[in-house]
Amino acid sequence: MKVTINLKITVLFATAFLFVCALFVLLGKVQIDSYLTNEQGRQKEIVEKIIYNLERKEDFSIHEYLLSKSFKLVENDRSAKHIIAKGEKVFRINSLYGSFSSIIYHNQIFFYVES
Repeated sequence: MKVTINLKITVLFATAFLFVCALFVLLGKVQIDSYLTNEQGRQKEIVEKIIYNLERKEDFSIHEYLLSKSFKLVENDRSAKHIIAKGEKVFRINSLYGSFSSIIYHNQIFFYVES
């Protein structure tokens, strides 16, 4: 009788543990999706501001503006080409000043500017 009670407790504990692990995985996925959605909105706003500033100012630097907004330049050309080729393009905005794209690659979001 003692073995069956221990077995039941062990099975119950294992089930509860797996359920908690599944919740953590689900929470992680929701957190990543929330971050990507917020970042896409931020990038769309930045594109609008860039286009507005380019229309207003002749000496406006996109590079300096993006660096001031906590963006980092992908230094390695090979990595940049790989991200552009393999990444999922979320949105693309074409304007007179170039093309602005948002690319998701390995749960990271990249902002691609073509002049």
